[in-house]
Amino acid sequence: MALGITAFALASSEPGSPSLTSLAQEGSLKTIRGTVEVQGDLVTFVTDDDGKSWEVVNPEMLKGHEGHHVELNVHVYADKGTIHVHTVKKLENSKTSLAERVPGATSSHLIDISCGGGSI
Repeated sequence: MALGITAFALASSEPGSPSLTSLAQEGSLKTIRGTVEVQGDLVTFVTDDDGKSWEVVNPEMLKGHEGHHVELNVHVYADKGTIHVHTVKKLENSKTSLAERVPGATSSHLIDISCGGGSI
């Protein structure tokens, strides 16, 4: 029995590290962080490291993550300016409602305590 091993590279924004575009030329699987953007039928991903916008060839993978800060595992096609998403993970500092962050809570369970002078 043969076992395969896959290595993942992390596109980093640290000084001296290669950009996502230069890493993409190697053609391997990448892990990148950024924000999902939607304009009509076009879904794009804007990377944290260089602010480059990539068209997503399989936008169904990002459904429900519009506007969120996420980490993706992707194949990058730099010559076409596109990415193919394999996995998506929403990051903690992502735009979420309190109801999404509190287990078992719904918006009807939450109280607005931001109104000045009001009692709870």
